[in-house]
Amino acid sequence: INSQELVSTSSLISMPLSVTSTAAILLLNSIVFIQFATATYSIVATDSVTKQVGGAGATCLTGSIYDGLYLSAPGKSVMHTQGWLLPRDDEIVVTALDMMKEGTYCPNEIFEAMISLDTNETSFTEPYNITFQSVDIRQYAMADFEKTASYSGSELESVWEFFGHGTSEVADVGKIGHNGRYNYHAIGNVVKNGTVNALKVGFEDEEHLFGTCDIAGKLMMAMYKVFIGFFGDERCLDLIATSAAGAYIHVDNADGTSLLHIDVIYDGSNTEPVEVLKEKFLEWRREHPCENNGLSGEIGEVTIIASPSPAPPSPMPTAMAATALPTTNAPTLAPANASSSLSVSSRSHGLPQLFIVISIVAGIVYVL
Repeated sequence: INSQELVSTSSLISMPLSVTSTAAILLLNSIVFIQFATATYSIVATDSVTKQVGGAGATCLTGSIYDGLYLSAPGKSVMHTQGWLLPRDDEIVVTALDMMKEGTYCPNEIFEAMISLDTNETSFTEPYNITFQSVDIRQYAMADFEKTASYSGSELESVWEFFGHGTSEVADVGKIGHNGRYNYHAIGNVVKNGTVNALKVGFEDEEHLFGTCDIAGKLMMAMYKVFIGFFGDERCLDLIATSAAGAYIHVDNADGTSLLHIDVIYDGSNTEPVEVLKEKFLEWRREHPCENNGLSGEIGEVTIIASPSPAPPSPMPTAMAATALPTTNAPTLAPANASSSLSVSSRSHGLPQLFIVISIVAGIVYVL
């Protein structure tokens, strides 16, 4: 483990118990974990009436989750890339986006092209000494106005079982023509069983406070259903009692302008990001009421940090796990600049008391 990436364990152990929970969260975010855009639950969707496309998702990541997951060709299609992270300038992503913009390829054809280009290996060093084909630990979802599809690598579930997360789910669900208008596809990995179905149920819910008139309201309800059902990222649920560390929602108009953009960035606290997402969405909804039927072209854009952080964590796609894993050469996410910040209250049950036990065994740090 790179010592530059760690909170000093000696200073942590000497801290009073009253401050160790905060320090634990910072430690969780600073240790070099297996570098996935992991424990991710997300959904992409299209609206054939407005020709809008959009997505929403949450995960245990620092930096902008929107930047890590979202790809779109406005007026044509939308995709999420998760699992083992793909930087936005990677040939695989560039090729996929070019094909999406061309608008003549179906989702599975684009996935086939991405898979054919994905020839690198990912190795985990001692004490594991195992190697995977990177393509086998990626996960994608895509929707256009005719079809939806997903791809989950053949080793994605087994690699997480190997690292002690065998009870989590790797799943997907999609639908074409919901309400004669919407296509959507939801995916998840290293999430509590039932999380992906909660996204589905939320998207199809016809009675809720977010407005059912447009794709924005349906994406928001999909995310909120995960939170209120106590689903989400298995590790964040266990360690900081939240469904994720950060979350986003975004909708593109057909002309390429943004109808909605909210990006909740992890700040080192135990704030529930979907609750923050909800509050910001309701602010946006007041300016974009449902009587407009989702046809308003006015841009509503908010990028926030959930609350001010005196020492922001290092921006990397770290998965919050109970056990730190070996360093790899995966790319990192740079956090988006916050255009505004606000103070929020955390999830009602708050952070459970964390007891910190640090033991160095073969270079592994355990946080219990």
